[in-house]
Amino acid sequence: MALLNSRKITSATLIEVVVSLVIIMIVFGIAMTIYVNVLGSSSSERVLDISLLLKELSEETIDTNRLFDERIERDGIRIIKSVEEYNGVKGLVHLHFEVVDGGKLITRDQLLIVKSDEEN
Repeated sequence: MALLNSRKITSATLIEVVVSLVIIMIVFGIAMTIYVNVLGSSSSERVLDISLLLKELSEETIDTNRLFDERIERDGIRIIKSVEEYNGVKGLVHLHFEVVDGGKLITRDQLLIVKSDEEN
């Protein structure tokens, strides 16, 4: 028992531990805020939004039977839609979209549509 009383054990006080945990949590919070801001402002989010817009436009084209070339301005971007018969096969239509923002090509999308007998 005498040996245990003679050695001093160095340790941190409870206040020191709490202060260090608070500092770590503040740094972690700042890092997460930066991470979320970087993800939110990335171009990948814009490309996903544009892909969703192209999907809506292709569904609208099929539903309204707008099978002709056109240029569409939406959300500050220009979408060029071209429609042509697919490899000379009657009843198949090739739908091609190009998205241009500020003169720069953002993405392309293609779709093959089978026209119904009433449309032929």
